[in-house]
Amino acid sequence: MKMSVTMNYWTMLLAACFAFAYQSEAQSNKRPNVLFIAVDDLNDWVGCMGGHPDTKTPNIDKLAAEGMLFNNAHCTAPLCGPSRTSVATGMHPTSTGYYMNCQEDFRRGLPDVVTLPQYFKKNGYYVLGAGKLYPDSPAGFKRSFHEFQKVDTNAVFNINQYIFNNGPKGRFKGWVLDGGPLDIEDDLMVDGYNSKWAVNKLRAEEFEKPFFMALGIFRPHLDWFAPRKYFEPFDPETITLATVKENDLDDVPAYGKELAHCTRDAETLKRCDQERQATAAYLANVHFADAMIGRVLDALKKSRYADNTLVVLWGDHGLHLGEKEHWRKFTLWDQGTRVPFIVKVPGSEHNGQTSSQPVSLMDIYPTLVELCGLPKNETNEGLSIVPLLNGNEKGWDRPVLVTYGRGDNSIKDERYDYIQYHDGTEELYDRKKDPNEWTNLAKNPEFSDEIARLKKYIPKESVKNRSKGNGAAPVVPWHKTFGHIAGKEIEFMDW
Repeated sequence: MKMSVTMNYWTMLLAACFAFAYQSEAQSNKRPNVLFIAVDDLNDWVGCMGGHPDTKTPNIDKLAAEGMLFNNAHCTAPLCGPSRTSVATGMHPTSTGYYMNCQEDFRRGLPDVVTLPQYFKKNGYYVLGAGKLYPDSPAGFKRSFHEFQKVDTNAVFNINQYIFNNGPKGRFKGWVLDGGPLDIEDDLMVDGYNSKWAVNKLRAEEFEKPFFMALGIFRPHLDWFAPRKYFEPFDPETITLATVKENDLDDVPAYGKELAHCTRDAETLKRCDQERQATAAYLANVHFADAMIGRVLDALKKSRYADNTLVVLWGDHGLHLGEKEHWRKFTLWDQGTRVPFIVKVPGSEHNGQTSSQPVSLMDIYPTLVELCGLPKNETNEGLSIVPLLNGNEKGWDRPVLVTYGRGDNSIKDERYDYIQYHDGTEELYDRKKDPNEWTNLAKNPEFSDEIARLKKYIPKESVKNRSKGNGAAPVVPWHKTFGHIAGKEIEFMDW
């Protein structure tokens, strides 16, 4: 009798363990999938944000109509490396010490950090990715992804070699403003190659676990080359140029002027009469990126995963195309920091709405963690925007901190943009009345209270620049590395 009772006890315990394991597995499989799309150098020149009247982004616009658009979203740093590091780690550059692209990957200084995809992998997701996502070591990527798509260089068009062979006399390899149409098919572009991979995964793969699929779209990053059909809608002769105010920088501090004129692109494009070609080439590359995003979204919609997949699309930083006498990134004004950010939660009654609350790309990590029912990662410094996704804006009073180099910061709330440089000089813009940020109000005593309020959000201490060996060393601001190409001749290819 005693043996029978004991056996029953162990049988019941074993059954309970199996039941718990089954329940855990079932619960895990109920969690939503995640399609995570990063777009390089995409500013607000998308239709749903109204950034440019000539832009053609039907697929991004459709996603915005099906999800929630955050039209006051900003990067943590206006350049690729540190911005993407913040998304991957959920931490701000002022905490990680990664401020510039010229620093090594963040694993050297933060060897134990758990990246966003790594966290999903640890919590039962199948994690796969392709394209440009964030700067990590090869070992770090191995820890973060079950599989990562490698580009077969023999299967894609070698744009660098094409530039070298066919560019105007005197052109050289490097991040020079140039571009033009290519007579090639979409899949010969790296973004075409990677988006095709994502489409095939969604069509054919039977995922036994919920998946986290990350896709990095490289265009519209320089160089601005794309298949010819994406250039055809944009005639340089009739294209709308960015709105530029004469003497816009007269009320800007000296360091702000330095950032604006760092690459001398505005001066060079004007001298070479290439402003219209450059603007049209950027729009063509945005159009191409949108098409690659569209093919993936269409594949998702036709797949078995359509009703249980969260979609997140974000641009890594803004981009100037002449505004404030500047081209490219590297500034703390809205043109350099404001980004497209869309979240689609399947079945949400708030899809199709727009939020004007200030949100940071650093908020993506804790938001996805909450939406997918995972335990909080206590190292995250961002805020979950789930309340905003649920239509609850009450109490959301945190502005966004953007940093370009240690000691240069911008604080952006729902109305104002306050900038303080490392030398103590300041700018303040009322974006409600002055969306182009043409009038610096920092010296106007009527706004002293606003400045005092916003200044409180600038960190009293910022981690020193990380360098190899994890020590602290001066890091050259990224815009200063463009001195060797400043003033070079620019000639876009005709179409």
